[in-house]
Amino acid sequence: MDTYFLCTRHLVLTFLLSLSLGSVADDVSQQSPDNDIRQSDTRRVNECFSPTEGIPGPPGPPGEFGEPGEPGVKGLDGLHGRDGIPGKNFTVSALNGDRGERGQAGPVGQRGSAGSMGLAGPTGDRGPVGPVGPSGENVARSPDGYRRGETGFPGAQGSPGVKGVRGISGKDGECKCSPEEGDKNLDSSTLHFSAFSVARHSSLLSTNGDEIIWWDHVFTNAGGDFVPETGIFTCEIPGYYYFAFHIQKMSDSANPLVQLMLNGVHVGSALEYGDVDDDDSTTNSVVIHLESRDQVWLQLYDATGFHGSHNGFTTFLGYLAAAD
Repeated sequence: MDTYFLCTRHLVLTFLLSLSLGSVADDVSQQSPDNDIRQSDTRRVNECFSPTEGIPGPPGPPGEFGEPGEPGVKGLDGLHGRDGIPGKNFTVSALNGDRGERGQAGPVGQRGSAGSMGLAGPTGDRGPVGPVGPSGENVARSPDGYRRGETGFPGAQGSPGVKGVRGISGKDGECKCSPEEGDKNLDSSTLHFSAFSVARHSSLLSTNGDEIIWWDHVFTNAGGDFVPETGIFTCEIPGYYYFAFHIQKMSDSANPLVQLMLNGVHVGSALEYGDVDDDDSTTNSVVIHLESRDQVWLQLYDATGFHGSHNGFTTFLGYLAAAD
């Protein structure tokens, strides 16, 4: 293909030269330095065509365009161009015009929704100690320091507790008394008897919870089963006992409420409740069965009080009515 193209090219050039220059061109060409070039072209034409062939005619008109060929393979990237000429200095302020007049305020927008609660801030410093407050009223208070209200009415009597196990009987004591005449055959154990009667010569006001009443005057204490200093009677002879107590009111504000207790369980009560005067009194009595080592006492309810004097207004008694 390349040889054919070169031969055709030289043939066309030769033909054109011969037409334009003619014989004058031939004479000039013999004396011109380009004579070697023309001779070289003539030799190339002879190489392309045999001596017997005629001189090719002029090129024909261009043919019709052929169908587009398949896309060629993508070529390699070209080299980077040179850097452009630096531009002139440019600032935005150079384009800004004069400041316009202030526009009218727009309408108020709708209130947005509340944002989420932020994180808690750090704890502040401890403030100074405040001044001391005024002294409170001199009133009865409970052990925890709170002011107690007015005494309420006694609650309903609770159910009796479970009966305890009877203790072991003690040894028979030695009787140092002698039976009277006519009772020679009487057993000495039947002579033992239990009875007590005491009084309170001083008043008492309970200000620190319920309080067992102790007694400072003894009328009688047969058998020694009652301890005045503690106010507790301890049964030594099982059987039925009679107990009674009489309470004198202290004033029109400290209404007495006294409870008869058996082994810590409420058995009976006496209450004087009224604000007319302070000369009233109250009383109560019961008959109960006691086992050996059972204990009985009187208890003053919290924040109440009673009056006591040498006249013996406040008393407590008990005795064995019938032994088992």
